[in-house]
Amino acid sequence: MTRLDRALTQYSRTTARIDTATRTGTLAALTALHRTCRQWEDEARTLGASAADLAHARRTAATA
Repeated sequence: MTRLDRALTQYSRTTARIDTATRTGTLAALTALHRTCRQWEDEARTLGASAADLAHARRTAATA
């Protein structure tokens, strides 16, 4: 797995966790997840991910 694949996978997983936390979590947990998601998004972009790559990762998380 390349660093980009790992970043996109972690971004996708964090996005899914945000969806769950929105329904069940606290504001502090949601804030922390958003921060983590932004870090993975930044990492993926640094490694060359396109907007389409990130959108695909979000869709993958939504259907998982």
